[in-house]
Amino acid sequence: MADTIREQVIQALKGLVEYVTTVNGYNTNVGNAVYRGLVNADMESTGALSFIFPGQDAAERDMGAQILTMPVEVAAIHSLWTKDNDGNIVSYNASILGEEILGDLIRAVVGGRDDINIVEDLAYTGGGISDYPAPEDQVLWVQANFEVVYAITIGDPYSQP
Repeated sequence: MADTIREQVIQALKGLVEYVTTVNGYNTNVGNAVYRGLVNADMESTGALSFIFPGQDAAERDMGAQILTMPVEVAAIHSLWTKDNDGNIVSYNASILGEEILGDLIRAVVGGRDDINIVEDLAYTGGGISDYPAPEDQVLWVQANFEVVYAITIGDPYSQP
């Protein structure tokens, strides 16, 4: 059976986040590995990754359509350490890195919303560094929250009016 409209939206959002790499012109590589929900992930191999948490829809009816608003949280994790060209370990400034990650996520998701033709609206609703790391911490968590509005035919989550 085909995917529900909601599932198609989630897959499209995942694709937008996966595009966040320096090769694609972004400041960070939080799109290197993107997971749905929390999973055990190997930070050693990637240095940066993201999780997507779709929330519960809020619904209203409008002329034969169910208009759904889905909150989506994207949590990006990035190592606070890297190696320079000489192989020396250097640290990132957490505040600067956090703003780069947040900017990358907003640019990718909100900037890419026109590529998701089944979405009526997509907006950034808030985010930032989840908790500033202590000096001994190894990673930085940044959260970006979005609201996605889409429609389905009443009683049929597989089609749109």
